[in-house]
Amino acid sequence: MKKFYKHLLILITILNFFYQIYSFDRSFFYRASSFWDEPRFDRNWLTTINTQIAGGTTSCSRNGCSDKVPLFGLYGPESLLIGQDYRKIMFTGYFDIFEVNLNIYQNFTNGLFLHVHVPAVSAQIFPDSCKEYNRDCSLFSRFKQRDLIMLKDSLKGCDLSLRSIRNRGFSDTSVFLGWTINYEDTNYLDYIDGAFQLGALFPTGKKKNPNLVFDIPFGYGGHYGITWLIDIAIGGYDWLTFGIHNDGVGFFDTTQCISIRTQESKTGIIRLEKAITKIKSGPVYRTGAYIKADHVCWGLSILTGFSFEQKDKSKIICLNSELSKNIANNDEILKKWNRWNLNILAEYDFAKYNRLFNPFVSILYNYTITGKRIFTTNMIGGYFGFNIDWCF
Repeated sequence: MKKFYKHLLILITILNFFYQIYSFDRSFFYRASSFWDEPRFDRNWLTTINTQIAGGTTSCSRNGCSDKVPLFGLYGPESLLIGQDYRKIMFTGYFDIFEVNLNIYQNFTNGLFLHVHVPAVSAQIFPDSCKEYNRDCSLFSRFKQRDLIMLKDSLKGCDLSLRSIRNRGFSDTSVFLGWTINYEDTNYLDYIDGAFQLGALFPTGKKKNPNLVFDIPFGYGGHYGITWLIDIAIGGYDWLTFGIHNDGVGFFDTTQCISIRTQESKTGIIRLEKAITKIKSGPVYRTGAYIKADHVCWGLSILTGFSFEQKDKSKIICLNSELSKNIANNDEILKKWNRWNLNILAEYDFAKYNRLFNPFVSILYNYTITGKRIFTTNMIGGYFGFNIDWCF
């Protein structure tokens, strides 16, 4: 038993000395994404389990011109028949989200490893008012309650509801097979690390309910996908790290019943028609770079990164409708969205030699700089985890 504890003390000391950030999430239009992985540490049979938690709230979006607008204005104003007149309106509201991202890594030999990403989401969407545009297209704050009641009654005839959304569930799960290398035989640099991961994305996330106007999907709308991650890091001066990253997903086609656009002038989030469609989803990808000051003050490390993420335009083919393909595919909802992020992360680890328990504490902040067709949800959170070395 004493020999076991001796080996365990050595193990914990080694793992904390070589501690790297292993945290990963996906790119979605409804919130800023977090910092990605650093290259995996190449140690045979090393196991890492990391849990990231983060949350945020917003009442604003960015539309197709990158202008800041009310939350539900990311696809433009609504143009709807209310009573006997066409009215141009926009809904306002709030979006709250809490996320948990579980990442499990298992090393094998020769740099090979397995990575499983399992995300869960809790989201609430609260519409709180409705504004009407006047003739010069500026927002006019007064929209009469009786007109809102008429609108709700009209939407009921199309099996649509304006109620608030409260949902929780999984997002899309990913499984990767990766290969990593840690190269330290250099004359001027401390190390050059690299990792490449290729895997599959499974549509375990909640899909959008086409009968709920304000509902959103937690994943990528029911698509299977091929996904990849590439990470490269260069270290110098015993404390400085510079890294670059790229990840993305290419999707397979799927067939679903969705709300579609049937009028050339129709914008906004309300679609009055539904149809069975074949969906060809555009790929989503993220590219970023970061700089990290490692253990600059006792156990304190600070990281700053910038990233650009985008989902390309999707196309639909209506299978049970004679509706115009051009009108349906020129929908703002199907067009690409993108976002520029600023990622800030601070971590303090309390690792000491000859101590059994070595905790670490981290905090992260993800800020939306600008973008198109997105919720401007900034996220704050942190992560915790542990490593297990099975090679005593």
